[in-house]
Amino acid sequence: MAFLPVDREENEDGHLVPRKTRLWMRTNGCCVTDALETDGEIQADWSFAYHGFVLRTQDMIVIPMKDIKISSSKVVELKGYNTLIDVTKEGWEYRLTFSNDKYEFKTLVSKSTRDCGYIVTVD
Repeated sequence: MAFLPVDREENEDGHLVPRKTRLWMRTNGCCVTDALETDGEIQADWSFAYHGFVLRTQDMIVIPMKDIKISSSKVVELKGYNTLIDVTKEGWEYRLTFSNDKYEFKTLVSKSTRDCGYIVTVD
């Protein structure tokens, strides 16, 4: 698996023009399997527990090996907590637990509701 940055796109005339935001396309060697669009920096941290990278922007977390993508301004509260150590799913709720270098923990909780959409908190 690799993520490739794309900075240009084709306009109506077939000419390449600069993109407004960077598009990261995930490939498995021969085919594009997913895409992540962001206008800021992207951070990739290795998860020993899940043997894969966790990608993070200022307001999004992507866990490709679990097919999880969470968009929320709450992601910034996980700064410094870079190691994914646990993912649990119970009903309509995901709990992602991260650790920092001092072995302290923070858990991002994303719950899907019918009336409010996704509610994301950090404990």
